[in-house]
Amino acid sequence: MSGDARFRIEALTDDAEARRLRIRWGDGHESRFHYVWLRHACFYPANPGLDPRNETLRPPDDPDRLALETMTLDDGVLAIRWAPDGESTRHEARWLREHCYCEDARRARKHRPSLWDGATAMALPWFAYDELSDDEGVYRLFLRIRDHGLARLRGVPATRDAIEHLAGLFGPIHETNYGRIFDVRTDSDIAVAANKASFLGPHTDENYRHAPPGISLFHCLEASANGGGESLLVDGFLAAERLSVSDPEAFELLGRVPIRFVGDSHQNDHLWAEGRVICRDGDGDVVGIRYTDRTLPPLDLPEDLIEPMYRALRAFAQELYSPNLPLRYLMRPGDLHVFDNQRVLHARTAFDPTAGTRHLQQCAVDRDEFHYRLRLMAIRRGLDDARLVMAGGALA
Repeated sequence: MSGDARFRIEALTDDAEARRLRIRWGDGHESRFHYVWLRHACFYPANPGLDPRNETLRPPDDPDRLALETMTLDDGVLAIRWAPDGESTRHEARWLREHCYCEDARRARKHRPSLWDGATAMALPWFAYDELSDDEGVYRLFLRIRDHGLARLRGVPATRDAIEHLAGLFGPIHETNYGRIFDVRTDSDIAVAANKASFLGPHTDENYRHAPPGISLFHCLEASANGGGESLLVDGFLAAERLSVSDPEAFELLGRVPIRFVGDSHQNDHLWAEGRVICRDGDGDVVGIRYTDRTLPPLDLPEDLIEPMYRALRAFAQELYSPNLPLRYLMRPGDLHVFDNQRVLHARTAFDPTAGTRHLQQCAVDRDEFHYRLRLMAIRRGLDDARLVMAGGALA
């Protein structure tokens, strides 16, 4: 039995009327586990109390039929015999405590993103490319992206294969109709907004896909020191939080009603998807942003939502364009920024295409791969971070 009071069961109480078991732990915390939850846990492979030879799979039990017949606690393992079928289950105390689903415990398991405005982001240290030859350096980079949704690197070789090498740290490159790696340059024959010299407003990429790109990388190969073309990066989570205060009705509408985004360039005419501009989870926390004015067609919504939605979109845009919100800087050759495309919006000031060459490369990796590799690194270090629930993104 663990000597840690958090995992020591002090008392067990069968609350038959509510069909749940109450556990008081050594540190004073109380957990309440429903019968049906305990029965389901015995068929979940990650539960260490499960006999790996038992391959029974079935839908959850009917809660109304379950009753607790007997229970015993032996060396930190809770054994339960159920009525009416006599099925027996075993549950390790540590596993139960780590999966307590009271509100406080669920909140503690959720990652809390660090919000930033331009001044805060400018003060965050850059990463040197050489740091990423060490596993600890890679882990620090992952944590920065997890917490802030953004990291900036210097000294990345200004070669065409450098971005592919760095993307490999996060997972396989996600290939789209733009290819695996997209060259952003004004002399390109691909007529998309990124290849033009005009101002490019804050946006997340490819919202016309059911699953927009996840972790995006932009690598500067060539850039003129004159003529504009500054990069702008905006924390969409902070913009959403500000909107919840300045215009709660707009925040609620953008988080509730999905709208349609349509691809309208580079043979994207047949790509479209619906999603909420501000995605929230079951607790109401913001977990994803989906916004691009250029891929937003005239709204296809019920009549009574047309004007309210346009007002809400305008209110959100006003937050995005707040003067102090963006991180603003001019990328130099060898600079690379990597960000969560379902949180951080990127933009660019206008520039003079005759003042010099501007050439960036862009690619993306799925957020699932990023989260998976981050968890593996935390597991190898024996850290509780491995169990943190991270933001689900802009997928609905």
